[in-house]
Formats: sequence, structure tokens, C-alpha cells
Amino acid sequence: MMNLRTTLLAATLLALCLPVAAQERLRVPVAAVVELSGLAEEGAWVECVLGDAVAVTFDSPNPFIQGLEFELRVPPPAMAASSSILWSVWRSLAPEPSKDLFDYRAIHVATQPLPARVSLVVQVPAIARHTLRGGPYALVIPELVASNRYPLLFHLEAAGKGVSAELEKAVFRLRVRPLYTDEGGIALTLRNAEGATPAAAPEVWVDGKKVELREGLIILKKGVRSVQVSVPGFRDEHRTVTVEAGRVVELALELAGTAPVLRVQAPDLALIELDGLPWDHAANPRLEIEAGEHTLVCRLGDYTVTRRFTAVKGRTYDIVLSVQLEVTEGP
Repeated sequence: MMNLRTTLLAATLLALCLPVAAQERLRVPVAAVVELSGLAEEGAWVECVLGDAVAVTFDSPNPFIQGLEFELRVPPPAMAASSSILWSVWRSLAPEPSKDLFDYRAIHVATQPLPARVSLVVQVPAIARHTLRGGPYALVIPELVASNRYPLLFHLEAAGKGVSAELEKAVFRLRVRPLYTDEGGIALTLRNAEGATPAAAPEVWVDGKKVELREGLIILKKGVRSVQVSVPGFRDEHRTVTVEAGRVVELALELAGTAPVLRVQAPDLALIELDGLPWDHAANPRLEIEAGEHTLVCRLGDYTVTRRFTAVKGRTYDIVLSVQLEVTEGP
């Protein structure tokens, strides 16, 4: 028992003594500030020189961004002196980055010498379930940098003194690019005939499978989707929606009640009666009726047609009255 207590005490003391990531002081010129959430998939290119830094903010977290990619294009003078140039990534930058500020505090994430090739690709994961994979030409930083750990800073600096004039003037091109998942979203908005949001919660099916709404958002894999929305007291709505990776599609539906509906196509001169009552179809071609048995009478000149039908809740009935005149010629 004593050995167990001693072991637990030693483990606790060791945990308390482990180093905690601390902010360090930096003095760097910021060549550009890029907002990640506002970028398209192709990203944005900026230019910088040795000693510069590029800041990245993430003010509006996007659920479809799984990480950030820095792609650095290395000019020839820097390739010749790559071993004497360091790149580094920093997080939790403070204060907010600006081209007018030089003094910052940040937490170090990674530093490496510049490789002797024309480009460098560094990817920084932002979510735990990311699918980023490193390779010969892309480095995935192992530390997870979520949106609440931004702004980030990408910094280029000389490993020592004695930089040549040619290298000092060499221009690097850096692309900042969001890395999206293969998911997109549908933002669902529901209104009734009066323009109000229905009190009952909707049920949503996508491709025949029931899905959950997350604050009005349906997150799906990209592709063409068949969406069905059901709300108690209203008709089911069916739509086909194309979901794109990293984007949200707005789907606004105006819900109709479950009362049967009659729709008519007839000449304005036609006289129509429903259950013995006149129906001004020219002014109101759509009519909600009660479920059950009904009698419809249509008159056009001396031509009269009577039909009886049973109306069912949630169904729409189209009435088409037409007069055909055919002239044929014989031998």
C-alpha cells in the first residue's frame, strides 16, 4: 500500500513539473494578415522577404475547415542558402496582428531549416478528426491548432548573421489556403403561410435516412442529395439539393397545410361550381377544401361536365377543362 501511495505521489509531482506551453516575445514585421475563414479553396498569395512574418486569423470558425496549409515558393538565392534559413510557426499570437506592430507574444509550434527545393508545404490541423497526411513534399505538424488558438504566425529568418545582399532582397511567395473536409451543409429555414416559424420540430430525411439538425444546419458528404422535410400539421416537402464541400446551401421552405388543394386550368368564361357553390377560378385558381366527398360542375356554353371525387389530406388535385376543335380533310 505504501509503495502504491509513493508511486501516485511521484506521478503527481512529475505531472506538476511538466513544462507548460508559454508565450515568448517576438519582434517581427508582419508583411500581411490573412483571414482564413473568408478564403476560397484556392487560398491567397502574399509576398514577403527574409525576416518577415505572415499572420493568419480565424475569426469566424468554419465547421468544414480541417486545417491550414502554408505553401512557400522559394526564390533561387534562398535555395542556394537553404540550410541557413529557418521557417517557424507560432500560435496564440497577441496582440492582434497588424502591419503597424512589431512586438508580439506567441507560443512556438514548430521550427525547421528551409529544404533545398523550390517549394515548402506545411499543413496545420485544426480539428481532431482531420484527414491530413504528410509525404515527401508536405509536412503535417503534429500539434492540433484549433480556431481558439489563432492567430497563427509563419516566420522566415536567417539562422545566423552574414546574409548576402541578394538574399536580403529575394522575394518569397507564400500561399495561405484553408483545407476543407469532404463535407458541406444545408441551412434549413421553415416558414408557414403567415411567414412564422412552425412551433413543431421538423424531421428531416436525406436519401431516405433520418438526419439530425445542428442549429438549423444539416452536415452531409458532398454530392446530390434528396431531402424530405416533415413537420406535424403540414405537408411533407421534397427537394433535390447539391451539396458542395466546404459550403453551406440555403434551403428555405414555405410549408403548406395538410388540407386538400384544388388547382384549375380553364377558360375565364367557364362557370365552375363546387358542391353547389360558385368558384371564381379566374381570380382564385387555387382553393383549399375539406377532406371527403365533393361534386364539381364545369360549364362552358352548352357544354357541362360533372365529376365526383374524394379529397384526401395532403393531396393536390388539378382540374383541366379544355375544348378541342379538330378539322380533318378526307379524300
